[in-house]
Amino acid sequence: MPARCLHLALLSFASSPLLRAQEPRRFAVEELRRQLTSDEPRERAWGAYRCAEQREQALVPELRRRLAALAEGKAPRVPGDERDRETLALLDALIQTRAKLPAKELAPFVSYVDLAVILASRDGKEHAGLLLPMVEAGRGGSAWVAACNVMLTAAPEMLAPALLPFVEVELRVVVRSLGWRGGGRSFTSRCGRPTSAPDGAGFPPMPLYVLRVARRGEHMVANGPEPVSFTRGTTSRPPALAGGAAGGRSEYALKCLRELAGMGPYEHELHGAVEEELEWRGPDTLRDEVAAVRDRLDAEFEALLEQLVQRKLLSKQRAGREALRIRLDVRDRRQEQQAEPLPDLQDLVARPR
Repeated sequence: MPARCLHLALLSFASSPLLRAQEPRRFAVEELRRQLTSDEPRERAWGAYRCAEQREQALVPELRRRLAALAEGKAPRVPGDERDRETLALLDALIQTRAKLPAKELAPFVSYVDLAVILASRDGKEHAGLLLPMVEAGRGGSAWVAACNVMLTAAPEMLAPALLPFVEVELRVVVRSLGWRGGGRSFTSRCGRPTSAPDGAGFPPMPLYVLRVARRGEHMVANGPEPVSFTRGTTSRPPALAGGAAGGRSEYALKCLRELAGMGPYEHELHGAVEEELEWRGPDTLRDEVAAVRDRLDAEFEALLEQLVQRKLLSKQRAGREALRIRLDVRDRRQEQQAEPLPDLQDLVARPR
């Protein structure tokens, strides 16, 4: 077949009814508006779902009105019930239409942590007061990192004091036999899923937003020492309520504090987890060496506080009350069969010193 004929044939197929039938239907704005103002929660949820799929920005005012109406009820969130499904659909539609919400409209829905952080990231200054409790609570996985990133630029004077309680060093001291050769020092950094609930008959699929740390090429939420982006999918089961342990935040808190202090991502000894490998030369020498490690970590922490004070991100009074918290874990890896017991070293890291 000549090239021109092939081109015409392809154009004809592209405009054929068969191919058009396979394309997702686009709903008219007025039809979607009718669904959003329906008395039935299922209809409203479908209207919001279709607004999200079409990214129908013309209906953002109506989406916000529906969200405000749900907020008036002030009922506790029950994953999977009608109100929850409608709320998820509305928040999803507001994300997909790139809407910006005032803090007072978003505040009743902070339990939808991932979605709330995405919406709050569009105006960090407006939502700093909403993000601060999230940071202070230390919950939400990647959403916590995203909230820190937003506040880095939007409200640094609020973020610095909020992060200090998370700074705690896990110091592991590994005691080796004299003459052992190894790595010396190292550090490690340690920076939710659907619950089972009955599917709601007749409701649209629920949005599932997954926030990921240090991922590029996706939908960016907030840049920072470790950028956070999101992917969107759908699920038939409601995402879990906000959870996650409050521990394991020390390393990222230190990264953010160093950025606020202008110290840069250079070589640092102070990390969330530090490991020191020391050779056994007797109890007094071991105590001196561990005390020296503590002194170095203290000095770096005090330098960090001083920089934050100079940049007016921390008061002198608050800095004066801060002391570096260290949890000590001593591991005996000596090869001698009759080795002298290791001395108690906990007093070297107790606070206050």
